[in-house]
Amino acid sequence: MTEQNHYQPISCDFHDILEDAAVRKLRVEVAFNSEGGEQVNIGRIKDITVEGQEEFLIMEDGLKLRLDQITRVDQQTAANYEGELQPGNDVIQGNFERPLMQQPPKKAS
Repeated sequence: MTEQNHYQPISCDFHDILEDAAVRKLRVEVAFNSEGGEQVNIGRIKDITVEGQEEFLIMEDGLKLRLDQITRVDQQTAANYEGELQPGNDVIQGNFERPLMQQPPKKAS
């Protein structure tokens, strides 16, 4: 395995953001690094799984992303691997409101 492919754990804060979006079934914009550069997928997070020593995010459309390849979710920038938050990340100020994350439509009673 090359150093470039070696899994780097993500920060707990960013992991919490991913889990929150998954549990609340929010529609999110996920940006991630791939061989062709940064790409974006919009949808709901179906699950977060562990395989060996690596964690993966599974989108509702079946896209599977290694967590350390994700650069941002909506406007929440991924922290670097030392756990420091990037400037402009709302988590720095403790604002966990994510206005771009959309709640699923409510079912009529």
